Amino acid sequence: DLVLAEGVTEMTVDLLQLRNGLSDALAGAEIATGSYDEIRLHIVEAVLQFSSGAADRTFKVPSGMSSGLKIKVDPPILVASGQEVDLTLDVDLARSFHTTGLGGEPTCAELEAGEGGVIFHPVVRVVNNSTVGLLTGMVLDSSAAPAADVEVCAFPAGTTVEATTEPVASTLSSPAGMDGLVEGSYALLLEAGDYDLYIRAQGEEDKTLAASAVSITTGATTTQDLTLP
Repeated sequence: DLVLAEGVTEMTVDLLQLRNGLSDALAGAEIATGSYDEIRLHIVEAVLQFSSGAADRTFKVPSGMSSGLKIKVDPPILVASGQEVDLTLDVDLARSFHTTGLGGEPTCAELEAGEGGVIFHPVVRVVNNSTVGLLTGMVLDSSAAPAADVEVCAFPAGTTVEATTEPVASTLSSPAGMDGLVEGSYALLLEAGDYDLYIRAQGEEDKTLAASAVSITTGATTTQDLTLP
């Protein structure tokens, strides 16, 4: 295992604020040359706050403070002498909460009820920032007004998307009042290739195809606006 930094104090990260290109520095260190295929992230606890006024809920993270959350790096990172590698840990909150028993995505009421009916297991994707392009744009409603907190998912072009099909990456469009972000804006880091983009408004069960075969180029920014049906 690789220890990036020893003796580092705990830090709190508001994941809902870190979206659409915004990030926070976790750690940095000099490491030996070689190939690395796993990162272990130690998480003390996860706290969910509600705009409805419901009490905060604290969720334990399986192995979060013992062996740590194991995050696979695929493809492995190759570190050469004198080289700097910049990585992003992309947390997919939309897929990180699961109901107990039957499984599936929890409702707001189930989240407010807390750990008794919901499991929190972070879904984290390791992004090598030197090998990806940036996809950005606006999510609009049928009247062309910005639409906040809409789920945006990217799938390889031509994928048959069903309820259990996992996206390559996903995010939520920005709500009003976020520093540095425009309401309704979204951004995703993606490997070079063509992608179909699906969107889903809050409260909807099914994703809707919003753009087909959007081409992403390494190191470049692609703009694609999306409209809710």
